[in-house]
Parts: sequence; C-alpha cells; structure tokens
Amino acid sequence: EGDRLLRRCAEFFGSCVRRTDILARYGEDEFCVLLPSTDLEGARRVALKIWEDFGSCRFLPSLELSVSVGISTYFFGEDKSYKMIKRADQALYRAKLEGGNRVVCWERGQSLLKGSDILIGIFTGDVGQDYRHIRLLLGAISKVNSTMNLDELLRLVVDIIIEITGADRAILMLREGEELVISMAREQGKKSLREVEGFSRTIPHKVLETGQAICVWDTDVQEGLSRSVYSFQLKSIMCVPLRSKGETFGVIYVDSRLERRSFCEKDLAFLEALSQQIAIALVNARLFEENRRRAERLKESLEEIELLNRKLEATNRLLEERLEVQANELEQACVNLRQSQRELQRRFSYHNIIGKSEPMQRLYRLLDRISESDVPVLIYGKSGTGKELVAKAIHFQSRRRDYPIVSENCAAIPEELLQSILFGHVKGAFTGADRDKAGLFEFADGGTLFLDEVGDMSLQMQKKLLRVLEEKKVRRLGSNHAIDVDVRIIAATNKYIPDLVRENRFREDLYYRLNVVEIVLPTLSERREDIPLLVEHFLERYAREEGRSIPRVSPEALRFLVEYNWPGNVRELENEVKRLMVFADEVILPHHLSSHILEKSGSVISSVDFLSCVQELKQARAAFEKSFICSALERNGHNISRTAEKLGISRQHLHRLIETYRIREEWKKK
Repeated sequence: EGDRLLRRCAEFFGSCVRRTDILARYGEDEFCVLLPSTDLEGARRVALKIWEDFGSCRFLPSLELSVSVGISTYFFGEDKSYKMIKRADQALYRAKLEGGNRVVCWERGQSLLKGSDILIGIFTGDVGQDYRHIRLLLGAISKVNSTMNLDELLRLVVDIIIEITGADRAILMLREGEELVISMAREQGKKSLREVEGFSRTIPHKVLETGQAICVWDTDVQEGLSRSVYSFQLKSIMCVPLRSKGETFGVIYVDSRLERRSFCEKDLAFLEALSQQIAIALVNARLFEENRRRAERLKESLEEIELLNRKLEATNRLLEERLEVQANELEQACVNLRQSQRELQRRFSYHNIIGKSEPMQRLYRLLDRISESDVPVLIYGKSGTGKELVAKAIHFQSRRRDYPIVSENCAAIPEELLQSILFGHVKGAFTGADRDKAGLFEFADGGTLFLDEVGDMSLQMQKKLLRVLEEKKVRRLGSNHAIDVDVRIIAATNKYIPDLVRENRFREDLYYRLNVVEIVLPTLSERREDIPLLVEHFLERYAREEGRSIPRVSPEALRFLVEYNWPGNVRELENEVKRLMVFADEVILPHHLSSHILEKSGSVISSVDFLSCVQELKQARAAFEKSFICSALERNGHNISRTAEKLGISRQHLHRLIETYRIREEWKKK
C-alpha cells in the first residue's frame, strides 16, 4: 500500500514539472527535482504550484496528505555544486520544524541546523560518487546492525570508519560522567591500539561540549590549532559527535599523517551521516547489554530464591517435626508452670540478691528455712547492705506473697507523725486531719510490714507498737475503735539492739517480740568475692535501661574495686557503677574510677585471693549458679523433680545444667 502511494505521488510530481526538469526519489517519502535554467523566483512558482495542487488531490480515500518544499539555487562561480542539494535539504528540514505543509527557500547566510536529515552530504550531484556513498552507507548500516555485543560493535564501527575514510587510525570515545573515555582505538589493518598516544585531546572535548563536528583539512594551512596537533605531526583530522535524544554521549575521532590522504568536506558530511546510524546502534547495543545483565541478575535472583525456598521447605519440615515433639513438652510445661507459679514468684525475688560467697550461702540457707514460717524477723546490717531487699525476699517466699509488703523508715519521722503513718487517724484527730486515713498496718493486712531503722524509734512509740503486736489490733489516732490486723513484722536496724536495751533506749519486751529470727547481713568488705558478680549485675541492668552495650571491666579496675573497703556497702558500689556508665565507653579502666577508690584501695587481699575474685565475670556467675544448684540438690535429697520445682525450672533444664557443670561426675567421685 505504501509503495503504491509513493508511485502515485511520483506520477503527480512528474505531471507538475517540465520535460527538461529532472525528478528523482531522494529517500523514503522525499523527492528531489532539478530545475535547469531557473532562478529562485521561478523555482518558488513551481513549488507553490506543486504545493497548491497536491493539497487538492486524494491519493487514498481515507488518507489526507500534505507536502513540504525546500528550495535552493546554484550560485554562479561556486566550485562545489553538491552544496545546492545540501542547502535544499536544509530548507526542507526547516519547513518540517516549522510545522510542515509549507514552502521554505534557503537564503545566503542561513546557519546549518544540527538535526538535519540523515542523507545531507550523501548526494553530491556526482552520480558515481553518490552511488558509492549510498553503497558504503548501506553496507555500514548493515554491518553495525549485525551484532548486539557492545565490544564487538565497537571494533566493527571503528574498522568501518577507517575503511571508508582511509584514515590512519580511528578512536571512539564515550562519556562517563564529565570525562571522555577511550572505548575503542584501531589503526589500518584492523589492529587494536593498546596505548593511544599522539592525538589531539582538545578537539574531542570541544566536540563533546558544543555538539558540532570539527574537521581540519590541512594542518599546514589552517591556523589556531593546539600545539599538540603540530607536535604529533598530524596532517588532517575529523571529529564528529554521537548523539541520542538531543544529548552528545560520545565522539568519533579520525586522523591522518599522510599528505596524500587529507580529509575534505565530503568526508565530513559522510562521516556525520554515518555517525547518526552508529549512535543508534551503540544506544541499542548498550540497552541490549544492560537488559542482558538484568536478565542474568534476575536469573541468579530466581535461582537464589529457588534455593532459599528449598531450604525453607526443609526448615519447615524440620520445624514441624520439632514442634510435634515440643508440643507435648509445652503442654506438660504449662501444667508445671501453673503448679509452680507461686514458687516462681518466690524465686523471682532472689535474682536481685547477688552473691556466691560463704556468708551469702548461709543467708540463702536461712531464707529457705524461714520461707514457710510466719515468725517476726530482725535484720542487722550496716547502711547499704540490702536490708530491705532481704525483707522483700522473705516476704515473697512466705505464704503472704499474694498480699502487699509495706515499708517505712522510722529514723527521721517525729513520733506523732509516725503514729499517724503506722496506725492511721480519724478526721479531726489533729490540725489538718480533714478526713479519715488508714495506717500502714491496715494497708499491709494479710501481708508484711517492714520497719527499717527500728532502733531509732522513741520509747513511747515502742510501747504503742508492742501493744499492736500483742493484741493484733490497731486503733487509729483519735479513735477508740480497734481494727483487727494480720501482719508479719520484719524489722531492720544498723544498731545493736542489746546495747540499746542495756542503755534503756529500747524496750526489752519489744526486742524479744521482734527478734524471733535474727539475720546478720555481711558488709561488702566481708564478701569481696561477690564484688565482680555485683559489678556485672549492675552493669547489665543499667546498660539494658540505657539501651547500650555492656562495658567490660579491665582486671586493673576490678582490682581497685575489690580492694576498696566500701563503707557504703552495696549501695555505694551501685552508685559507683552508675557513675562508670557515664564516664566509660567499652572498657572500664582505673582512671574512670572515683579518686577516693584509687586512693583508699589497699593490699587487703593476697594475689591468689584477688585472682579468684577477678576471674572472668561469666565464670564467676557460672560458679555461683553451680554452687546454688548443688545446695538446692542437697536440701532436697538429690531429688530432681522436687529440686526443679523449688528452683522454678523444668526437669529438662535442670538436667542440662547438671550436665553443663558436671555435677553428676562429682557425685560419683564422692
């Protein structure tokens, strides 16, 4: 259908011109008419007649056509007649840019357009030359479109350019960022150039910047060239841009050192026409290569996904098998968990009491013995030894664990206020008592009341406290109504009560009421081997709260910590660790410690004892855990089920711990 339409158009154009005129097909949908002995005005009249008559013709019923005309004349005295066709082609291209369906005449001084048609320069007016150009162009287009391999295409393109232009060498350079990089360089004989030297780099960069071709016909005649052109003894140079979508992405550079092979404007025009086809082929090859790489990556990804799927399937099968095995264990564990929930609550309180030393082992054994009793307890200990922590441990081990434990420090509270706090008051009992208020005895009903620093309580207050303990009834301040209370009393003091009794500063009857079970807490200096465990415990706690990694304590810093006497006991150590978390990063070194620790640390322990104290913290923890398990096994007659229940763990977990610490092997040796 298209060929028939073009034949009808050719017949129409033939009917519009004279017999002396020459009509020829120029390419695709373009025709060329040569009008001998006709000036510009005459050519314009012919063009207008063609334009007007063409618009009234209907070549196909369903197709409307328009015609654009470009006109140029041959100026007398010119020695290059082929320029006439080139100018007409330029005028035609301008007519298309202006919207088409119009007549445009080429005028002297009119600048060339960058985007002119691909056949500009191919037709010269010389039939033999034009035939050769067409054959060369078609052959080159066929070759550059014969491969999609980018490296092969680059070699092929450069060899074609050398063959057609007769250049000594050709270099194809592509843009990478803001730089021009040599992608292929060849010379006569289809030989590759490993090292490209002796060419003008200024010319390619200028072509890349301007997008305009440059041709140096004869370096001996042309002026204003760079020094490199003369120093390299170059005779003739051509450089054309490679463009795609209006952007220059590379250049083709050719040169010759032989005087007999100087390039001319025809060579440049032909190379420009050929470069357009080369640019298209390079862009396509790049896209093909990119798509090929993407396809390879996609294939690798699919293979990796397939492998992962197979692994996932295998893992799922393994998990299903494990889940089936663990389902029964989990069901049994849930039963055990419900049965031992109250025991777990008791054991939970132990995790804050840190220590593996012999004084702490005695404390653990004593706590186990009084756990199920309801007797009052009097705790002796210096400030910072953890009296309240032990009191809470006793409470959570007792049958009162489901009820509250209420604490009050009796040291710094006036007698009248302490009475109101402990026993409560009714409205109007004293100035400011605008409502009834329950005391701590009522709040702790069913649970435990912890009275700290009970040795500082006044004798009058001791008398009232003794009455409540004997009657198990409390009367609010300002009221005679007795309220029944069921409270276990745990008292603590840093003073020796028998001395106070002898000095008549503490009631003897109250002392015997409170001192049913006596617990003496060791100072930190009496259990130095626990210091590494305490340091690790505090570091883990505060690192977790701050969301950071746990700092490591250097042996030198740990030596200072172990040797220091710690008058403030565990509380002072905890405050020092808080400070170290601020000033130390990954490793705690001696210079991070407080100055008084460095100054007052002495050689209070031997090197052997110190080495046992400063062993790795994980080893210290393991030693404590092993000792604790052995003690629990001995207390429960080496019964695994009963021991696991007391420890609040499963039998399987206990078995793993026994194997880990080789406890069974030690039994056999014994």
